[in-house]
Amino acid sequence: MFLNRAYSTENLLKAYQDDCNRPHRQFYVACKEEQIIGYAELAEHAPAHFELTRIYLLPSFQGLGIGKQLLTTLFNAQPHIHQVFAWVEKENHRGRQFYQAMNFLPVEQMEDDFFGKVTTLVKYQKDVSC
Repeated sequence: MFLNRAYSTENLLKAYQDDCNRPHRQFYVACKEEQIIGYAELAEHAPAHFELTRIYLLPSFQGLGIGKQLLTTLFNAQPHIHQVFAWVEKENHRGRQFYQAMNFLPVEQMEDDFFGKVTTLVKYQKDVSC
C-alpha cells in the first residue's frame, strides 16, 4: 500500500536526510516519551509562500490536537509566512477534515500519478498572519 511505504520509518529517515540538504525546508518531529509519533515539513516556494509537503501522525495520536500543535509550531517558526498550501488526496476524508478544521480552503484539484495509481488531489490553502 502506498501510504505504508510513503510513511515508513525508513522513508521518513531518508526524506529527513535529503531535505536537510535542501534550502528553505523546515522539518519538525513530534515525540512522546522518546517515540516519534508524527512529523511535518514546510518548503518555501516563494518569499512568504510555503507548501506543507507532509504531515503525519500515528493513528493512535490522531484527533488529540497534536497536528494542530505541529502546524502552530511550524507557522511560528516562520515569522514571515503569509500563505501556506497543501495537497491531499480527495479520498482522504480525515485529512481533508483536518485542513478544513485548520481554516484551509480548497482552491484547486488535479489528477496525479502516485507510483502507477492515478488519484485526484485537492489543494488546500490558508492565509497566515503571525
